[in-house]
Amino acid sequence: MKKGKILKLFAVIFLSVMLIILGCAGGKKLARPFSGEPESGLTFSYSLNPGIPYHYALQTDIVQNLEMQGRSMQTNIFSAVGFTTRGKEKSNNDLIIEIKIDSIYSLIKGMAGSQELDLYPLMKKPFELVLSPNGKELEFRGNDSLQVDVGPMAGGVIGVERFFQQVFPDIPENSIKIGQTWTENAVDTTKQGGMDVVSDLEMEHTFKGVDIMNGMECLIITTSAEGTLDGHGEQMGNSIAMEGNIELESTCYFAYKKGIFIKSESKSFIEGTLAVTGGMSMTLPMTMETESSVQLD
Repeated sequence: MKKGKILKLFAVIFLSVMLIILGCAGGKKLARPFSGEPESGLTFSYSLNPGIPYHYALQTDIVQNLEMQGRSMQTNIFSAVGFTTRGKEKSNNDLIIEIKIDSIYSLIKGMAGSQELDLYPLMKKPFELVLSPNGKELEFRGNDSLQVDVGPMAGGVIGVERFFQQVFPDIPENSIKIGQTWTENAVDTTKQGGMDVVSDLEMEHTFKGVDIMNGMECLIITTSAEGTLDGHGEQMGNSIAMEGNIELESTCYFAYKKGIFIKSESKSFIEGTLAVTGGMSMTLPMTMETESSVQLD
């Protein structure tokens, strides 16, 4: 297979893996979204805050390296998204949040050159996200038309959900107090570009303390995680098998009296292999480093 086709193939795979890595005026008055105290035990959740706009900045920087015949092939992708959230209503106990992308920029750099993605069609109208009180993204609504085809080299069809699958940090369902640590197992399957990629993470969370950020009292929660990545599928007529190990560190600042997150920062590292069979056969070592942040403006 020609070098250009190989580069396109790995660019598509790279953007598929990126989704894995890729660790809130007026209206009816609602009950406060917390009870207890940080020192003795605190239960808290996301609040609807109906109609109030919150403006966030999302930034992601990813570096992937593939080794082929002793040569490193590096791909970089940088994304910056400005967006506004507004609480609309409750559905059972879940929150319906309206999201509008205000600005968006994405640049891919690789051996084939640089490409700035035209993602402006994703900005044309708001869409809705159904969010659990503990921050789990349950459903996207009104996003069917918010898609753009950026071509096979950049990952094919991109929708708004690509940028918002892991924006809202998860928070604990049970009462916690300063210094407490708790664990969870997180298994997630992502379907993208003809591949099914499963991540399996053992996560340890720690309630580090309280600090003032953006003039609000925020809980500081850190997360450390280790796990595995396993993917199978087809890309450009070739069978692809991917496996690797993941390490992740993140910090979240949550304004519990308002029921909104203020900031989250995360770093992750993947080390593994890509096995390709079909028109060509090869097994390539792979690493991927990701840094991302979301912050209330």
